[in-house]
This record gives sequence, C-alpha cells and structure tokens, in this order.
Amino acid sequence: MTSSSSPSSPNKTSNALQTQQQDTPQEPERAKTPPPSPGPPSGLTTALTRLADLEAQMEFAYAKHIMLAKRHQLLEAQYDHLEGLPVGAEAFQDELNNMMRVEKVGE
Repeated sequence: MTSSSSPSSPNKTSNALQTQQQDTPQEPERAKTPPPSPGPPSGLTTALTRLADLEAQMEFAYAKHIMLAKRHQLLEAQYDHLEGLPVGAEAFQDELNNMMRVEKVGE
C-alpha cells in the first residue's frame, strides 16, 4: 500500500504545477536586441546643468567675498591701531626717562 501511494503523490504535485502554469498567461518571446545608444542631452538638460554649476560657483564666490571683506575690516582695524603707536625715540622715551631718574637717585 505504501508503495502505491508514494508514486501517486508526485503525480498529483506535477499535475497541480501544470495547471498553475496553464492558468498564468505567458509573455511572447522577444528578440534580444541591444538597447539603443544614448543620444545627446536635450537643450533643457544642458541648460539646467549649466545653471546648477553656475549657482555653485556663485555661492563659492560669495562666501569668498564675505571672508575677504571680514579680513579687510580686521586689517583696517589693525592698521588704525598701528598708526596710533609712537615711532622711533617716542616709543621708548618714557622708559628712558624712568631709567635716568633711577640712575640720578642712585648717585
């Protein structure tokens, strides 16, 4: 009995698969041709690409401009401060006078 039931099980399974395959529609076979080569980009694509590139360049240039403007302000402030400092003998005149007083007191 077991030998007769075993062969019938695979037959039932294969019959079920065949009926499922018959129920699903099969696509027609297509010829295997290579896809066409890409053509040149459209004018709109080229224009949008250029626009994006120019926007990136402008953002970089603006950031550089802001950085240089701040650097310029800093250098102007340093320059103004340096102009106010004494130059030459004026720069150390007070220290020289203090040293002369100390030497006179020591004599």
